Amino acid sequence: MDFSTAFFGKTLNNLLYEDIVSYFSEVRGESELIEFKSFAERATFDAGLQGVIKAISAFLNSNGGIVIWGAPKGQKLVGNSEDVFTGALAAVNELKEKDSLINKISSAIVPLPIGIQVNILSSNDSSYVYIFEIQPSMYKPHQYDTRYYVRLDGQSKPAPHYLIDALMKQVTFPNIAGVINFGHLSYVSNGSMHLSITIGLFNFSELQNEESVSFRLLCIGGYFKKGRESRYITHKPDYHMKGQELVYENFANVLHFGTPTIHEDLVVIEEDELKNNNYQLILDLSFGGKKSPAKTSSYTLDLSKVALPGNSTRYLINIEENVLYSDLKKQAGNTIEQSLLVFTGRK
Repeated sequence: MDFSTAFFGKTLNNLLYEDIVSYFSEVRGESELIEFKSFAERATFDAGLQGVIKAISAFLNSNGGIVIWGAPKGQKLVGNSEDVFTGALAAVNELKEKDSLINKISSAIVPLPIGIQVNILSSNDSSYVYIFEIQPSMYKPHQYDTRYYVRLDGQSKPAPHYLIDALMKQVTFPNIAGVINFGHLSYVSNGSMHLSITIGLFNFSELQNEESVSFRLLCIGGYFKKGRESRYITHKPDYHMKGQELVYENFANVLHFGTPTIHEDLVVIEEDELKNNNYQLILDLSFGGKKSPAKTSSYTLDLSKVALPGNSTRYLINIEENVLYSDLKKQAGNTIEQSLLVFTGRK
């Protein structure tokens, strides 16, 4: 669900600091889907983050929502037992890098969650507001600091036993994650570039192994070097579309918790093909197993201004990892009927 648009009229990535200032120009209250955290003047970043992680854990175990860190301080109004929030923001005074922040949050929650996004909004005086959008987890329950939290009465509270028992019974399939690690980018003698990549598939369900794990990787703006070499045609993985598609059936017979299965490959990037794609290299990874639902991870690199060979991660301009295909369908607004019409050519 797009919680940000529901609350602010904008997607998470399009929010501005001024939007949050405007939002709190009116009196606001917390709910099952939104929580406000202020930043105390003498607090440290890490101390404040603990409360944020607690709230994120509760949203994962409930129906998802928004956490605003840097909101105004809560206050009591006459006739209202709950805190309300309005006026000047109690903004965060430190700026952190998004990926490292998400990694820190994710590593503090067990099992490892997905579906957490953040946008860090800044003002002219080096004040920051952190907006977290959390999707409800399909791998509930999640634990933080040895406790399970849920959203009850508009607050993050320890979950009662009956609710934990119900959450545990919802987990019926392994939590599989797939990522691409981008390695060295180099020029070769014919003027093209080579990009080394490593595909890694992980199982983050401690007590559930996954079987018959496969993946498909589509490359737009380049092709896989092995896909155009005859000696690889009859060997796994399979390459199609003149080397632009890599398909690896039964990549892992059994995928155990904590031990990734990896595949290394080499992408060839030629000037003409890259130019036809506006100098963007796109890699779309889709994967799944016998019991786990299909997911996708997508990466876009801007190679219009490659100065020197080296680490290719500096050219990444868009990353969307471990998104359920069912969520993509919902975001696109596609119904079952529409999908069938497209397949049959009747639309």
